[in-house]
Amino acid sequence: IEKVQIIKGSVSLQNHLNQADFDAFSTDLVSLGLGRMGSIEQRIDQLLDAKDGRSIAPIEPLIEEMSMIKEVPGLETRTFEFYFRNSSKVVDYIMSLKVEMLNELARVSQDGQRVNYQKIYNNLMVLQSAEWISKFRGNVYADLMYTVKDSILERFKILRNELEGVQINMNNANNIKMAYQKVSIIKDMRAFEGIIPELDSQRDMLEKVFDSKVHPVLTKIDQLIPKCKTMQELSFEMKKVEKAIGYLEACMT
Repeated sequence: IEKVQIIKGSVSLQNHLNQADFDAFSTDLVSLGLGRMGSIEQRIDQLLDAKDGRSIAPIEPLIEEMSMIKEVPGLETRTFEFYFRNSSKVVDYIMSLKVEMLNELARVSQDGQRVNYQKIYNNLMVLQSAEWISKFRGNVYADLMYTVKDSILERFKILRNELEGVQINMNNANNIKMAYQKVSIIKDMRAFEGIIPELDSQRDMLEKVFDSKVHPVLTKIDQLIPKCKTMQELSFEMKKVEKAIGYLEACMT
């Protein structure tokens, strides 16, 4: 490739070459370029088909090589389709990961739905490692990551609003479990904070909302205990004691 570029840029070298030989060499170059493009495409297909969560990084140098080959004079039009098709495959792949994550995140607010947080995390890690695609396909990566991060943060805002709406007192101790499940969701996604730092403040806020609902009732129970020193006082406060025991049991479970 370098030789052809040098020859085409030097009139003196062209004057000393047999045109037939140069044409033959150029033809060989085209054949070599197309053959290499085909080999690269096969490797990219193998990496994408593996779907092991580590297949994005090794594709970067392959796309870079395709980009270089398509810039060679005489190969531009013949190799552009290879380049565009394969860069599109990578974009389609990371887009499919985004869709999987958004579908999984939609389960967060659906009662009885099990959310695969490990799958979300793995997909997010793959997306993070695909930032290099921006060099070849403009704002695709930035738009994609913005959508994913915004969706995750929006889910946590929904959880916080739902948690704030949960009434917790000694009359409805069962609500503690419901509230704690919402807090547990963001704890399950704590590993995501390395990728989305904003989640740290969201988690802290959610935990504070939970504590603000649970602790005041615990304080009332603590104040109730000294009132029950004698059997007569215990009998008088029995209903409150029963509710307090139920509340504490809910906290333990």
